[in-house]
Amino acid sequence: MFDMALRNLVYIALKYSAADRPVIVALKTVAGSVHIDVTDQGEGIAPHDAPRIFERYFRAESASRVPGTGLGLHLSRDIARLHGGDVALVPTSEAGSAFRLRLPLSS
Repeated sequence: MFDMALRNLVYIALKYSAADRPVIVALKTVAGSVHIDVTDQGEGIAPHDAPRIFERYFRAESASRVPGTGLGLHLSRDIARLHGGDVALVPTSEAGSAFRLRLPLSS
C-alpha cells in the first residue's frame, strides 16, 4: 500500500511542476530506513502555508490555480504512518517543493 503514497507524491509533483521542468525522485537509505525524496520545480509552498500542508482538505495559496481536493498529502502521510514511516516537507535550495517519504527497511 505504501506504493500509493509514493504515486501520490509523484502525481502531485507533476501537477505543480512546469511542463518543461523535471520532477526529481531520489532514493537513499539512512539508519535503517529508506528516504524517497520527490522534488518538483513549481512555485513552492509559502512559509505561512507549510505548517498546514498535511491537513485534510487544506489547499495552499499557490494551489488555487490547480484543481484538487487537498487530500493527496494528507493521505500519503497517513499511509506512510501506517507502515511506521512518515512524509515531510523538506527544504530545498531551488524553487519548488520537496517531500520526503520515509519508511523503515524492516518492521
